Amino acid sequence: MVSGGDMVFEVEVKNLCPCTVRNVRLDGRGFASTVDVDPALFHTDDGNFYLVNGGEPIASMATVTFRYAWDHFFQMTPKSLDVDGQC
Repeated sequence: MVSGGDMVFEVEVKNLCPCTVRNVRLDGRGFASTVDVDPALFHTDDGNFYLVNGGEPIASMATVTFRYAWDHFFQMTPKSLDVDGQC
């Protein structure tokens, strides 16, 4: 898919943990997009680390999905998260 000459990428953040997680942060240094990304799903305070799903819970096996457009994909890796209960 293309948006104004940039490729559109779909990101899926899936919770594979048997427990619910919250405050999931990804290391997305350098991230940029030529289309708006819903800030409730993915936003940053400092330009390096990005909060997924507004910090709200993500149930076991649930997926949070968003799209962005750029001329290349960005590598995003888990930075931190909180686990609800004992896992």
